[in-house]
Amino acid sequence: MNLPADEAAQPQAPRAGFALPRDILIAPARAFAEIKARPEWLPAALIVLVLSIVGTILAAPALAHITNAAIAPSRAAGSNISIQSVDTAIKEELLQLFFNQTLFQLATWGLTAMVLTTAARLRGQATPFATYFSLAANCGVTTAVGFAIEALSVRLRDPNSFANLNQFNTAFPLTLASLDPHGSTTKIAFLAQFDIFFLWTGLLIAYGYMAISGEKPLRALFLAFGITFSLSLLVLVQSS
Repeated sequence: MNLPADEAAQPQAPRAGFALPRDILIAPARAFAEIKARPEWLPAALIVLVLSIVGTILAAPALAHITNAAIAPSRAAGSNISIQSVDTAIKEELLQLFFNQTLFQLATWGLTAMVLTTAARLRGQATPFATYFSLAANCGVTTAVGFAIEALSVRLRDPNSFANLNQFNTAFPLTLASLDPHGSTTKIAFLAQFDIFFLWTGLLIAYGYMAISGEKPLRALFLAFGITFSLSLLVLVQSS
């Protein structure tokens, strides 16, 4: 069937671009409607990349001091540890931090999209994977904002005041790690993930899934926080 000339000539609505991750922060309902109509994730990924670079740079002096402090006892005992070895260890710490905020986040977006797409298919819906990947990526901007703010809270302190990773991971007070600041390094690293930005991201994913699929609030919240909590368990694997 041929469309009328005026309908055929009607241009396609432009993509939201960087307005989409902005709307996730200030007007999520509008962002969810845009994602449902035209899924887009690249602008969000670029914002996450920039914030990850900024956060890693801000955290670098403290991590450098922590690495030097960790090898100080060995040097005092007479171990011959070269400056090059120390520099390599510092770079590895920074690369691990950057990896966790970029490539690891990209993987979590994919896993989140897989789970949400499967849940939607079980409801008899054919919403494509790209829609939920776009949702996960744009909601991930809040996680990146949180990382940059937490790195800033580290940078505002004297780098020499950080004696170990526990102090680094508890520098930002609004996390569960602040409830047990003297726990093991693995425990503190795990608890430090659960902050106001974790809550914000989980809520956005839940309500975004509701807006796109029509799921009930309780089920959407259970699904969203189940995904985010399960992914956070991977930190235990990395730290062990």
